[in-house]
Amino acid sequence: MVLGVMRQSWVMWLVLMLCSCFVLKAEWAEWLALGLIIFAGIPHGAYDLRAADKVWRGLGHTRWLIGVGYVAVGVAMSLFCLGWPALGLILFLGLSLTHFAEGESFVIGRLGGWVTATAAIVLPIALHQEAARPYLTYFLSLALLQQIALPLMWAGAFAVCAVLLQIIRLVRQGRLVDGLEIGCCLVAWVILSPLAGFAVWFIGRHSRHHLQRCREQFPTAGLGISREFLVVSAAAILLLAPLGLRFNLSVLEELFAASIVLIAGLTLPHMVVTHLFE
Repeated sequence: MVLGVMRQSWVMWLVLMLCSCFVLKAEWAEWLALGLIIFAGIPHGAYDLRAADKVWRGLGHTRWLIGVGYVAVGVAMSLFCLGWPALGLILFLGLSLTHFAEGESFVIGRLGGWVTATAAIVLPIALHQEAARPYLTYFLSLALLQQIALPLMWAGAFAVCAVLLQIIRLVRQGRLVDGLEIGCCLVAWVILSPLAGFAVWFIGRHSRHHLQRCREQFPTAGLGISREFLVVSAAAILLLAPLGLRFNLSVLEELFAASIVLIAGLTLPHMVVTHLFE
């Protein structure tokens, strides 16, 4: 059973790969995880404009107007994060939680979706606060991070218990693959550093499930998915470049902060399109 799941489970392969890097050097796992988030995670929105076209063209909107609107919403969100970092981070996390929960709900139900999405955001931070602190200091002051350390710790403990109950529920329902994958995600959230732990779930489940649904909706897409991955990844690099004026992209913590600003800008229009399309 486990070997059968491993042959097709991104989650298990990601856990093995990132754990191997983490054993050698924790920073290597973080760099690899951030690279995977940028090059394999961000492209899961490669079908957004096609989905938006399908939703809004019927209302009389042109493809040009849809594209401009998509980009404008993303730019506005990124600028908001740059101008008001703390508020931007809170808004970004709230949007991400809602979007992640909706994605998981299609697979394991609404309750399971919210439990898993909350854990994916909370646990990498709550269980590794010292390691996560350098990533968050652009958005939140050190004093505030110290003040919320204890509540975060309790939130992490509660999230671990909720995920364990969720895994038991899935196994009792016969959803062994989902139970095993979320169990692997929980292991990653507990033992790996923040970015590596998050990447296991974000790429292994969220991005994979979204792409599967998109491929079902667009079976005759003109571009192959591999080409779309390359196009969107290249666009992500180009969009990161202007942020180099504000962040030192050669430093992991600053590259991550810049990536958050970029991903926040991509998440809002992606969330709107995905929600309406689904």
